[in-house]
Amino acid sequence: MGKFYFHYLKDENEEYRSTESPFFKRYNKRNIPFPAFRMNNSNNTQFVSPNILKKVHFFRKQFNLENEYVSTISAFVPQEDGIYRLTASIELQLNDIRGGNIQTLFLVNDTLIKKTHQAFSHENVSNIIRIIENLQLNRFDRVQVAIKSSVAGVIQNTPNTYFSGEKVSSHSLQIKKEEKKHTARKKPSSISRGKKKKKTKDFKEYTVIGKGRDGVVYQLMPDRCVKVFLKKETQKKELKAIQIGQSSSIIPRLYDYGADYIVMEYIKGISLAKYLKKNRHMTKSLVIKIINLLDELRSLNFSRQDTELRHVLINEEGNLKIIDHKRAFTSNRSIPIKLLTELKELKLSKDFLAYVKEIRPSVYEKWKEYG
Repeated sequence: MGKFYFHYLKDENEEYRSTESPFFKRYNKRNIPFPAFRMNNSNNTQFVSPNILKKVHFFRKQFNLENEYVSTISAFVPQEDGIYRLTASIELQLNDIRGGNIQTLFLVNDTLIKKTHQAFSHENVSNIIRIIENLQLNRFDRVQVAIKSSVAGVIQNTPNTYFSGEKVSSHSLQIKKEEKKHTARKKPSSISRGKKKKKTKDFKEYTVIGKGRDGVVYQLMPDRCVKVFLKKETQKKELKAIQIGQSSSIIPRLYDYGADYIVMEYIKGISLAKYLKKNRHMTKSLVIKIINLLDELRSLNFSRQDTELRHVLINEEGNLKIIDHKRAFTSNRSIPIKLLTELKELKLSKDFLAYVKEIRPSVYEKWKEYG
């Protein structure tokens, strides 16, 4: 007997929607597995080049119960911490009759987590390779599917090409259940009746790693920190920008938030301000990274496409990340005036703009007067 039954109805726009069976309606609030999403390939042709990692796109929705699958970036983005059982199946038509080696991979925040490998002989021109894994995911993690083949091929638009997932367990749900049991044992007093005030968390037991006009940053774990804001309005502005930026590699990962705090990825590295003050040298590769970072802000539709050097961080891999986004949508600045001004103070703006002129002449014409 199956766990659940779903009926799929096809509308005029060729989209699929699901109706829940009585069995699902009775048990959907229990902490037991149920499908979260299932996506198929679309009619768009996806070519695979030899020995090059390619992210696979799944656009056609069969169901997406909690809207946790983001079609624009072809990623599963869970709304809470937990263990998820994910399945990726890809049918690949190889261009070489001699066959080849194929890998299917799960990427979490662009980091390889799991992969499966299979070799196909010349008899298997069309191949199906699957990967099924239980992954411990954090809220707003970005899970994508990738493929790598030793020979060229074309991903087939068949029922054998799909990406699906279901929740196996949820740590946060278990905590809520325990809190509910604990609260039920207490009798409400006359003082506590009525509207309750939401308490904020106290992070003072953790090490302070930064202070500013907006608040204090504490180190929670080697890879996580929390920013506690002095004003809730500032928290709302920054949270909005970070949430929108979860599809981008330049924005820190978001793990949790409350009325006056945000738990996010801790970037291991140094600020661009410290890096440039120490090295006093501008390279072409760094300029390319800075231009790409500003391009990414534009692609996220941030109205402020500028930043201070101290808010750009260089991680251990040499990649750039950007923090402090409270003005992302309240400041309308399409030219990085602040960044260019600070480079000028460091006497690096001429070298920077010389590389910009070589890399992006049209941009140079807009920026040159500020350097």
